[in-house]
Amino acid sequence: MSEPAGLNITYPDLVKDVQCVIRATSLTNCSWQPATPVPHLQFYYGLMKQGGQRCEVNYELKMCPKYVETGCHVPNDDNTVDMYLLFNGTINGTVVKNVFTISMINNVKPPALKWKANKTEGEFKITWDPVDIKSIRHWCYNLSYTECGEEKKKETNGDSITLKVVPKCRYTMTMKAVKGECEDKGTAESEESDEEIFEAEMNPALFAIILIPVMFSILAVVALVCFRKHKPKLFPKIPKVPPNFMDILDNNNERSTNPSVLSKKEEECDIALVIEDQPASPES
Repeated sequence: MSEPAGLNITYPDLVKDVQCVIRATSLTNCSWQPATPVPHLQFYYGLMKQGGQRCEVNYELKMCPKYVETGCHVPNDDNTVDMYLLFNGTINGTVVKNVFTISMINNVKPPALKWKANKTEGEFKITWDPVDIKSIRHWCYNLSYTECGEEKKKETNGDSITLKVVPKCRYTMTMKAVKGECEDKGTAESEESDEEIFEAEMNPALFAIILIPVMFSILAVVALVCFRKHKPKLFPKIPKVPPNFMDILDNNNERSTNPSVLSKKEEECDIALVIEDQPASPES
């Protein structure tokens, strides 16, 4: 009886940079980059549950339920330990397969935390939505912030952080979650959140220094507008003086200020009455 012969078949790479990360309790994202152009690439996955046998026949392969660009959203559960991935494609009429096995123990990448900071009574109260991955019991929530340009950090396994506010300081803040207790953190962590900026509080004296000139400037502009609007009423137009008005005014002034002229005219008038001829009497 002849010995069984083994045949090793090496397929060309269909994909590269294959990654699968747990995003939430019921969602895993798998992504890849094309290594060879394939018209109709197919993706299958199998979930190895905790307590199962690490053997290919125990995987129940399923086709990707929701493709995204060079990726797939895979339904997941808390008991997944490994993922078995199968890529199918046809190159030059030959069926080609690529197989990958990925451990999911540390392949965890939650999305950025949804958090907010409320500023009241001289302090920040920072809260967030906890990471939605039930298979991991403990998460350390890290707050990275700057206070007057100085970098600082705070962390907790709880659900909030309180910061005392330095009024003159400008604050910037980001947050992320790291797997494990804060004293013994793992390597898995969430995406870092967008940076939030909180400007310094305005000093009352400085506020007055800025506000008072601004108010005077506004009042000056309002006064100027009102003056231009009511200028005809405040300063009515003076009528044009006739050309001979000044001569008449000079004559009147001369009469009132030179009494000798008046006396002379009156005297001449009296003399004229005295020297007038008497009419002849009818009896003469």
